[in-house]
Amino acid sequence: MVTFAVIFCKNNHFSIYGQKGEKFFLDDDKILVWATCLLIPALMLTTETVGQTLEISLNKILSEYCFASPDAIEARLHFENANYGYENFRKGFLPSVAFSLSPASFNHSYRTLQSPTDGSYAYIDDFSNNSSMGISVSQKVGITGGVINISSNLNMLNEFYDGRKSFSARPFSIGYSQKLFSGATAEFKLTKSVEEKKNEKAAKDYCNRITDIQREAIRHFMDLVVVKVGMDIALKNEAVSDTLLQASTVKFENGRMAEHEYLQMKLQAVNDRYTAENYKKEYEICMRRLLDYFGITDNYDNYLVHIPEFDFPAMLDFYTVMEHAEKNNPFVLNQQIKRIEAERNIHNAKFQNRMTGNINFNLGTNQYAPVLPNAFKNLASQQSLTVGLQIPVFQWGINKNNYKIAQNNYELSKLDIERENMGFYNDVKEQVNNYNHNVNLMTIAESSFELSVMQYESSVSKFNLGKLSIYELGLSQKEVFSAMNRYYSTMKEVWDGYYSLRRLTLFDFVANRELTDFLNE
Repeated sequence: MVTFAVIFCKNNHFSIYGQKGEKFFLDDDKILVWATCLLIPALMLTTETVGQTLEISLNKILSEYCFASPDAIEARLHFENANYGYENFRKGFLPSVAFSLSPASFNHSYRTLQSPTDGSYAYIDDFSNNSSMGISVSQKVGITGGVINISSNLNMLNEFYDGRKSFSARPFSIGYSQKLFSGATAEFKLTKSVEEKKNEKAAKDYCNRITDIQREAIRHFMDLVVVKVGMDIALKNEAVSDTLLQASTVKFENGRMAEHEYLQMKLQAVNDRYTAENYKKEYEICMRRLLDYFGITDNYDNYLVHIPEFDFPAMLDFYTVMEHAEKNNPFVLNQQIKRIEAERNIHNAKFQNRMTGNINFNLGTNQYAPVLPNAFKNLASQQSLTVGLQIPVFQWGINKNNYKIAQNNYELSKLDIERENMGFYNDVKEQVNNYNHNVNLMTIAESSFELSVMQYESSVSKFNLGKLSIYELGLSQKEVFSAMNRYYSTMKEVWDGYYSLRRLTLFDFVANRELTDFLNE
C-alpha cells in the first residue's frame, strides 16, 4: 500500500506530513529525493494494486447487469415465444375436445318446397326453431397426415304452428380423412425434424444473444478501465509535477537552475494538469456510457471500477475450439434446417406432378323420434365413404418445371451451405489465432509497461541529481502513457477475442462448461 504525504513549502523549507500526522522539515537539497520516494511508487500500477480499492467488478457486470439489461429482457421474450411455438406444434398432435351448443336457430318465413310426386313447387310458412348440441374429439395422425374425429350430437326441432317437437340423435360417430399418394409420412418426418431443430436453435440463439450483450458490455467496461488507469497515472503525474515545480522554484530563486529549464518545468506541470482534466472528463463519459447500456440511471459518482485480473487460458487449441463450435453454435443447426427445408421443397414439388387423392369415411349410429328417450332406442347404423382422385393429364409442363426449380434450389442450397461452412471454419481458425497472438502481445506489453514505470522512476531520480534534462524527463513520462495504452488496449483485445470465441462455441473455457447449462440456470 502506497502512503501519500502532504508537502508544503515555506521560506525555502518543506514540511512533510506523514500518514499519522507526523511533521518533517527538509531543505531544498533533499526534497526531490523525498518526492521521488513518496510519489513515484504510486505509478507502479498493477491490476492487483488498483483492484484493492474499486467496487464494480466484471463478474458482477456479466452475471447481473447483463441479464437485467433491456436487450437481455428482449432476448428472453423472443426465446419464450419460440418455446411456445414449438409447444404448440407438439400439442397439435394431441387430442382436442370441443363442445358445441346452438340453443336457437329460429326462422319464420315463406320458403319454396318441391313435391316429391309431380315436381311442383309450393310455398309454405316455415315457423320453427332448431336447437343442437354436441361434443367432438379430434386427433391428428402425424405419421399419415390424416385426422380421426369422434363425435356425438343431439338436435331438437320445434314446429310452432302445430306445437310438434322432434328429436334426432347421433350418439356415436367416428370418421377418418386422409390424403392419398401425397407422401404425407415423409413430409411429416421432415417437418418434425425442422421444428425440433428450430426449437434447439432458439435456445442457442438466446445464449448467443446473451453472449453478444456480455461482449458489448466488456467493450464498454474495458474502455472505462483504460481511461481509469490513464486518469490515475495522470493525477499522480500532476502531483509529481507540482512537487517538482515547487522544488524547481526554490532552485531558480537561489540561482541554481537556468530560466529555460524552470520554464520547461512549469510547462510540464501545466501539461500534466491539462492531461489529468481530460482524463477525468473521459472517465465520466465512459462510465455514463457503461451505465446507460444497462439502463442504470444512478449517478456515476456512486460507482467505481474494479480492474479485472487476467485468468483466461494462455493458449487455445483450434481443434478443441472447433469441436465445441460445431456442437453448440446455432449456425450449424441453421445449416441443417436449410438442408432439410430444401429436401422438403423437392418432396412437395415431386408429388405435385403425380396422381393424388383423398379418402373420407364415417361410421356411426343415429335415430329420429318425437320424444327424446326414443331417439336413443333402436339405433340405426350410419356409414359414409368418399374417395376422390386427381390425375394431372396435361399442364404444359408447369409442375415438371417446378420440380426442376426445386432440384436446382436444393443444389444451390448445398453449394451455399458448403461455402458458408468453409467461411465458418476459417472464421473460427482466425479468431483462435488472433486470441493466442494477442495473449502473447499482452505479456510483452505488460513487461513494457512495468519497465517504462521503472525507467520513469529512474529518470526522476536523475533529474533530481541534475543528470537529466526536463525534456528527457517529459519523454520518459510520455513513454509511460504509451506503454500503458498498449498494455490495456491489448488486454481489451484479449478479452474481446475470448468472449468472441465464447460466443462462437457457447462454451466457457475457464469454467469448462456449456453456456446453455450456465445461462439457463
